[in-house]
Amino acid sequence: MKKRLTALCAYAFFWLLFFIAARLFFILTQHKEAFSYNPGILAATFTNGIKLDLSATGYIFIIPVMLIIPGVLLNGEWFRKFMKWYTWLLVLIASVIVVTDTVLYKYWGFRMDHTP
Repeated sequence: MKKRLTALCAYAFFWLLFFIAARLFFILTQHKEAFSYNPGILAATFTNGIKLDLSATGYIFIIPVMLIIPGVLLNGEWFRKFMKWYTWLLVLIASVIVVTDTVLYKYWGFRMDHTP
C-alpha cells in the first residue's frame, strides 16, 4: 500500500510538471507577444496557474484513487496495466488540446475555451 501511495504522489508530480511544461510551451510558441510583457507578469502566469494545474490533477486522480481501494484486496498487475493505459490516453488527449490551443491562438487571438 505504501508503494502505491508513493507512486500516486509521483503521478501527481508528473501531471503538475506536464501542465507547467504545457504553459511554458504556449509562452515559447507565442514568444513575440509573450516577451512584450515584463518577466514578473510571465512568472505570475505560473504562480496563478498552479491552482488550475492542481485542480486538473485532482480531476485526473479521481479514477486511480477510487481504484486503489479495491486494489488493496485484489492481487495482480491489473492496476499497473490500467495506470499505464490511462496515463497514455490522458497524455495523448491533453497534448492534442495543448497543441491545438497554441496553434489556434495564432489565428483567433484568444485562448480556446467554450466559445468554439
